[in-house]
Amino acid sequence: MQAKISAFGAVRMGYDEQMVQCMGTHGYIDPAARANRNVRTSADVYSFGVVMLEMLTGRKAVEWDGNADSNFKGWVVQCLYERNTSLIGDPHLKAPDSLVARMADLALPCLAMPPDSRPSMARVIHDLEAVKVFIASQWADLINWSPNARGGDGASGDLTSGEVLQGPTPTIARTSSNAAAAERRGPLLCQQLSVGEVVRATNGWAEESRIGSGGFGDVYRGVSPLDGSTVWAVKRAKVLTNDFRREVNEMATKHHPNLVRLLGFCIDGDAASENMEQIAIYEFMPNGDLEKRLHPATSPEPLSLRQRVDILIGMARGLEYLHSFGIVHRDIKPANILLDANMKAKLSDFGLVRMVEGTTCQSTRVMGTPGYVDPAYSLTHKATPTIDVYSFGIVMLELLTGHRVVFIMDGGAPMNIKEWVEQHIACGDISAIGDPFMRAPDSLVLRMARLALRCTAALTASRPTMGEAATELEVLKKEFFGAESSRMAQRVDEQMQSLRLTHRDLREELQMIAGIESSVSMGSGRRLSGGSVRRDEDRGS
Repeated sequence: MQAKISAFGAVRMGYDEQMVQCMGTHGYIDPAARANRNVRTSADVYSFGVVMLEMLTGRKAVEWDGNADSNFKGWVVQCLYERNTSLIGDPHLKAPDSLVARMADLALPCLAMPPDSRPSMARVIHDLEAVKVFIASQWADLINWSPNARGGDGASGDLTSGEVLQGPTPTIARTSSNAAAAERRGPLLCQQLSVGEVVRATNGWAEESRIGSGGFGDVYRGVSPLDGSTVWAVKRAKVLTNDFRREVNEMATKHHPNLVRLLGFCIDGDAASENMEQIAIYEFMPNGDLEKRLHPATSPEPLSLRQRVDILIGMARGLEYLHSFGIVHRDIKPANILLDANMKAKLSDFGLVRMVEGTTCQSTRVMGTPGYVDPAYSLTHKATPTIDVYSFGIVMLELLTGHRVVFIMDGGAPMNIKEWVEQHIACGDISAIGDPFMRAPDSLVLRMARLALRCTAALTASRPTMGEAATELEVLKKEFFGAESSRMAQRVDEQMQSLRLTHRDLREELQMIAGIESSVSMGSGRRLSGGSVRRDEDRGS
């Protein structure tokens, strides 16, 4: 039952290609394309949205007086507005109202006007795949679907509690010892593993496999026993929580280039037992965490200015993504920023994440790391996205200055990094702020420092969103590194021009030398000829 697109008779190449007449089927044609006779990819997004509503409702778009963009869409919007979600879903779907509403929320933006406000198909695919995983994690008992069902082979169609977050049948080869378990599970998107599998992956929790330790648990490097090659970061919790499964299910549906991907989990034993295990398995980050790169005990190569800006942009985009789902991380710090093989920043350690209802979430106690915790959060215990913005600002100051949150001055007195930067800006001593390893101009240091201080502003309402911070950093990067590239190109041009001038001068000099040598040679020849004649005359006389 794999869908395949057909009927390419009306396809058009390119954007904004003028049409003599609007092609397509009534009820599915983008009203903007019909009015302007311009072909754009957003027209296909519109048609896809109509089909999606048809599949969700079980009704045909043309049933609504042939005007899909008014009645069909309007009816769905009205039902959502009046909270009559149960009227929308096709009864044959047997889908919960919350799922129907979520699917409708994906379809309606595809029909948005103007066309530029519609999502791309890549974004739609991303959202649909997230919904698919969400369905499996929330309503496994309602789904009659088996990732390995081939039809007629006796395979069960029911998912077990340990198989709720997996993908379709794998095509890669498995080792014989784990073939049955691997075949049952499917590829490792996010799946429940046994304690035995995790123990084998970490060589029995060997000390040499341990790569980190914190208040919430130890982290081990492991190799997947399922394929024998995938490297894992295995976090074994010391502090057990009742929300572990909920947190796993929540993070399993979140996929972003700047989030460490959750690959699997393990829950074993009774909560009342001392042998209870709660284990999360993440993708392995070969360059470790930002803490070790920024404040190393040894001395690896310092982070360049460009790397620091890229890390900040990645952090900001990752947090923006979490905040779009109402998720607050609550423990942003360098140790929780991991770096992949290409030094791309990825947020990790989601043990403290919280879903917020509306804009706030009341906490019984303040969570996080001292120095990075928003003072407003310490007072109110209300978790909002602004507490992550504050922590981001502190990390930004660390990257900018090379100092820790609290560091020791030359005189031996402790100093808070935020106060130290504010004092230097007030005195106009910008050159003292930037980490000398960055070799950044004062103008850039000042702009970055001001953005970081806005993120850490006492008044939470005056802080930027993470999206705004990311955009400002991207503009700054483009302006500075774009100008730097231009300056470099100019220097290369100047050097090439200098080489060309040098080459021309050298050529002219060589030509002049050659001319002199030629003249000397000719003069010497004449003198030599005259001398020989005279010698002949002398001999004749």
